[in-house]
Amino acid sequence: NFQPSSEAESQRYTQPTAMMHHQQQLVGWGMTARSVLGCSNCLVTVDPDQVATWENCGAYKGIIMPGMKFLGLDCCGICVNTRAVSMRIIENRTECETKTKDNVFVKIIVAVQMQILQDNIYDAIYRLSDPHGQVDSFVKDVIRGEVPLMTLDDSFAAKDDLAQAVKNRLADAMSSFGYLILNALVTDIEPDSLVKSAMNEIETNKRLRKAMEERAEADKNVEIKNAEAEAESKHLQGKGVA
Repeated sequence: NFQPSSEAESQRYTQPTAMMHHQQQLVGWGMTARSVLGCSNCLVTVDPDQVATWENCGAYKGIIMPGMKFLGLDCCGICVNTRAVSMRIIENRTECETKTKDNVFVKIIVAVQMQILQDNIYDAIYRLSDPHGQVDSFVKDVIRGEVPLMTLDDSFAAKDDLAQAVKNRLADAMSSFGYLILNALVTDIEPDSLVKSAMNEIETNKRLRKAMEERAEADKNVEIKNAEAEAESKHLQGKGVA
């Protein structure tokens, strides 16, 4: 058996498992209604932020709303089984790397807020085994189809358009699986670090050049004013001699 050699390595190997467990709890994998009796599923309760389905001997029987419900005779959880899902709003974050029209690699982060449809609980529980993975696939497909048609500057300006394209694609696809897409947000567009440094340097040089031009213009105005004052002084001196 593999044993991590240090505490840091131990955390590195355990954190993904914890994250996966957290996602499973969000979408309902492995969640069940709570048994009141403990030794069987005759009498169960469902939390206020959840709904559940129940099965008898492997056959689907119906939906259990929040509260307590008697499901019939059961022996140690063999005959009656339940599956629960959270009705809370779920946020799915996707990172996608792609290339722009001007050949700059960028990492785009998209956050999608979604919720299980009350009328499609059966589909949400039984049709999709990995909702997060499905959302990731659709988001990456949209981003990698849209961003390569834009320059880097255009992609920054089109964040809202990208988000709307993602939302439209997901809304059509995920509704049939029992999920409502509430919102999609492009939260970050991050170019390669070298490109970012070059962009900052270009902007710095532009500002320095602008500052030098303004300083030169100010010096020019000062010289003009000095010349006009000197000419006026000589004019007045000429009048005095005359």
